[in-house]
This record gives sequence, structure tokens and C-alpha cells, in this order.
Amino acid sequence: MFVFTSNISDVLIVISTVLGVLIFAAVVVLLIMQYTVTGYFSNKKFAVKSKHTVEPLTGEEKFELMVFNNNVNEARVLSFGFFYRSNSVDFFETYIKNEKLPKDIKLIITSRDFIKLEIEAKRLQDLIEKHNDGKIGVAPVYGDVTDVAGNVIKYPAREVRRIVYRYFKAKKAAAKEGPAKVVAAPKEEKPAPRPEAKPDTPPAEPKP
Repeated sequence: MFVFTSNISDVLIVISTVLGVLIFAAVVVLLIMQYTVTGYFSNKKFAVKSKHTVEPLTGEEKFELMVFNNNVNEARVLSFGFFYRSNSVDFFETYIKNEKLPKDIKLIITSRDFIKLEIEAKRLQDLIEKHNDGKIGVAPVYGDVTDVAGNVIKYPAREVRRIVYRYFKAKKAAAKEGPAKVVAAPKEEKPAPRPEAKPDTPPAEPKP
């Protein structure tokens, strides 16, 4: 009888352990599903990415800005560009002009799609320089987008910041060196003119 009771206890312990593991696994799965669904329908529907590119043939430097719509629904964009020192550099009109779209267009990004804009690196560098008060150090730069509800979403543009800092540093180094000194090349001395060669004359014949 004692052995029979002991076996029942062991079986109950095993069943309880298995049920506990199953319940724990179910809770984990539910949490993962909740996180996935929440992220899928999240209000933070935009992602902004930026990078530095160089045209291989011309060597022209550009900054590429991409705005992604991560939401299941289409989303309207009011503005997008870069954000620096509490100043927003909006390239919405530039994008409209480049794409040859109507000025009064309602720009909409469909679900899981994106828009892309390329701008000259020097153009953004000059705009940031105006707000930098002559400093070499570059504060954090962000790519930003504003939706129709007025929500502003910002993402760090680390590569853009690094390139702009490199530009400021090179510009200051060039200013310290000053204008390059032009050394005049020495004048080439002309060789002295050679005396004209006289034609050979036959010796005079002796008189008889």
C-alpha cells in the first residue's frame, strides 16, 4: 500500500511539472504574439534612414534620405528632411520638384513602401554650417518625418554627421594654411647665338 501511494505522488509531481512547463510556454508564446501584433500596428509607423553616397563617374557626394512606411495602412507625409540643433531642414518641396509632382499633392506612402530623395552633400553641409556658429564639432543630426497628425519621428543620421564633421575639419585646416604661395618658375636662359659659319673658299692658286 505504501508503494502504491508513493507511485501516485510521483505521477502527480510529473503531471504538475509538465503542466507548469506547458503553461509557461503558452504565456511566452502569448507575450511574443502580443509584442509582434503591437509592433505591427504601432503608431510609430515610419522609419527614416540616411546614408552617404559617391557618384563613381563624377565623384559627386550626395546624401540619400529614405522614409519607410512600416504600418499596414497607407500614411500621408507632410514633411521630411533633417533635424539639427532644433532646426528642421525640410526637403519636402525638393522631393515634389524632383519627382515632377503637383505642388498641392497629398503625398502618401503605401503600406510597406518607401520614398527616397538624393540631395547634394554640400547643400546640406552649408545649411548645417549656418546653424553651427563656426564650430567644428557637429551636434547629433537626425532624419525626421512628420505625418498628417503632426507626429514627428526622428532617427539618428550618424553617417551624415560623420561626413559633415569631416567637411568642417577639412575646411578649417585649409583656412589655417592660407592661400598657396605661387613660386615663379626660373626663366630659361637662352643659349648664346652661334657665329654664322662662313662657306669654305678654295685656296688661291699660286701665280706663275
